[in-house]
Amino acid sequence: MPSLSMGILGDPNKFNTAGDGTCMPTNASPYGKKVCNCKLKPGEHCDCPRLFSDLTASWGWDSYNEQYYYGHTFHGFTACDSFYSLPIHIKCVTAERHNSVTGVYALKELVDLYPEINFYSDILTYKTKKKYYVK
Repeated sequence: MPSLSMGILGDPNKFNTAGDGTCMPTNASPYGKKVCNCKLKPGEHCDCPRLFSDLTASWGWDSYNEQYYYGHTFHGFTACDSFYSLPIHIKCVTAERHNSVTGVYALKELVDLYPEINFYSDILTYKTKKKYYVK
């Protein structure tokens, strides 16, 4: 709100935003780290508790690279009419939720978060390996 009142985000009566999401793989292991002292033969597995360094990470599908990844999904909105392209809302969720779904929820949160702003338009992009599409 301070940036909006300073006039560096654009016109609050006709506010335009741009939103895009991306995959954020993590270096955490989906299998966790073994913390027991079990002596196992090759091919055996123990059911002891494991230590996980990223408890909120999950498996997701990266449609751009056409591969599965372990991590999170990120979606952000920026002010389009601003010279600075400042971010106004950032949402990070587990990777099992595709960024197109996250974008819808994040847009609803954005509108509810700033009821004093008249959101006029939103530019949403999605990517393929060959082209960028704008809706």
